[in-house]
Amino acid sequence: LETDAYLELNFDAQFVFPIAQTELTAFVYLKNVLDYERRSHVSFLKDVAPLPGRNLEMGMRWKF
Repeated sequence: LETDAYLELNFDAQFVFPIAQTELTAFVYLKNVLDYERRSHVSFLKDVAPLPGRNLEMGMRWKF
């Protein structure tokens, strides 16, 4: 069955702090900023379960 088209807007940013021989990275990911209902055309569950709504992921990563 066909599914409706949708617009998906994502945002990601990161900043790297070099510290001696290592680096610390702070990041933020914002997915589905406009909070549209989205359904995957190839999913068997598309009529039951839409894709996730707006979500935010933040964190820090340390490479050593």
